[in-house]
Amino acid sequence: MATVRLPSGNVLEVHDTLYNFVRDEAVAGTAWTADGVFEVLAELIEEFGPPNREFLARRADVQQQIDDYYREKRRNGWAPTGESATRDAEELESFLVAIGYLEAERPVDFEVATPQLDPEMDQNGPELVTPVTNASMAVGGANARWGSLYDAWFLSDIHSEIDAEEQRPARLRMVVEETNAFLDEHVSAWQGGVGFDSIEAYSVGRTDDGAYELVGRTSDGAEVRLEHPDKFIGFNLNDEGELAEFFLEDNGLRILFQLYEGGTVDPVNGQFRDLIVESALTNIIDFEDAVSVVDADDLVEGLRNYLGLIRGSLEGYGSRGNLKQLNSDKTYRDVNGEERTLKATSLMSVRNVSIHMYTDAVTLGGEEIPERIVGVLLTTLIASAHDRGSNGEPRADGEGVMPVRGPNSGGGFVYQVTPKLHTAEEVAEQMRFFEAVERGLGLPAGTMLIGIMNEELGMTLQLPQALRAARNRVFFANTGFLDRTGSQLRAQMYAGPVDPREDLNQATFNT
Repeated sequence: MATVRLPSGNVLEVHDTLYNFVRDEAVAGTAWTADGVFEVLAELIEEFGPPNREFLARRADVQQQIDDYYREKRRNGWAPTGESATRDAEELESFLVAIGYLEAERPVDFEVATPQLDPEMDQNGPELVTPVTNASMAVGGANARWGSLYDAWFLSDIHSEIDAEEQRPARLRMVVEETNAFLDEHVSAWQGGVGFDSIEAYSVGRTDDGAYELVGRTSDGAEVRLEHPDKFIGFNLNDEGELAEFFLEDNGLRILFQLYEGGTVDPVNGQFRDLIVESALTNIIDFEDAVSVVDADDLVEGLRNYLGLIRGSLEGYGSRGNLKQLNSDKTYRDVNGEERTLKATSLMSVRNVSIHMYTDAVTLGGEEIPERIVGVLLTTLIASAHDRGSNGEPRADGEGVMPVRGPNSGGGFVYQVTPKLHTAEEVAEQMRFFEAVERGLGLPAGTMLIGIMNEELGMTLQLPQALRAARNRVFFANTGFLDRTGSQLRAQMYAGPVDPREDLNQATFNT
């Protein structure tokens, strides 16, 4: 164990594996030293460790009062019924207000004042959760910003009667036909009622005002243009000056059409070389419930992978032995001929554990510390100090080159997802903690933002107050339905048996 002696007289002990990682990797290339980082950690533990235990004691006390409440009702002959549901809910609300767990309902009289975020946070789109300790999945999750629509359609259960192995040509024809129909209906058809299935080659031309436009050529030699020409945002040419690929945009998401030689589609079945759609815009890098981090070695494995994601250097081997690396950003020429860049990887947030988890990877005065304190501090240090992008420079191990990519957050934010908080008071404490981390690391106020996981009965009941407490930093509130259901079961365990799963699946949630 490495030892850091503090001005307060306390002794911080750090597992050698964690200390060496911070010293040799996390602070490399920065003005920080490992001892400096752990001195900040110790100050945070001294300030936030005691309130952490008080919050946990408060949780236990409230749960005990709820258990006693239902035990007493049961002793008095009460049983839940459909007819009593409204009255039962009103009585429970009154009880929770009386014990100080809930505030009396009041109007929502505040506005969220989060700063302007990275554009991915304004755009509707899929979000992934990626286990940080699995390098292959972490790289794959980051690269899932773009994926083949052909592959997704081919491997799906759409038209499952067409077997992918035994009827491969027929299934591929189905994929091409259905994706072309999808593009016609939902993105843009072509003038004159022409569909994508009628076009055999593509090129770019110029409009009267000099802008580039997309031109399709049908099998009879006719040239057609998009019904919605504004959907065309750019293109790339090959070395012979022929159209190699073009981009359309719909609902803020981009679609990349890759072409064969001469700007053509396959002459047999009309398929593009590939059809790549923008997909997972955001990605939660998970240190919590998608992983099992039980000791310092596990924690360092996760932190090392997270550092590699932020730097762009992480590599991992897939199940078939294939090497996975982060993709380089995509470049293209826009309709005015200017070079543009599209991010190739998802915008990554990071989820550390909640207040109930403790670790012996670091001890203060011989006692375990709240794991969230060390996790949030070190992931924020990594994200703020190393998120600079890369320019295709040689890798540190001399094997290959780095991707050409911009930073994860162009706005310089650290998106911290916080799970399993129970109350608005706990959210307010997390905001106070974020402020202290920013001061300790010398970061501008507002660098750290919070995503609130609505996974507990108390959080659902107090969500407006929780958003009020986080209104200057919150970037999402996200319901985790499995955890949320489990919380409901535990909180009201003594109310009696719950409905069978089949009935719960059909029920209105959170009523």
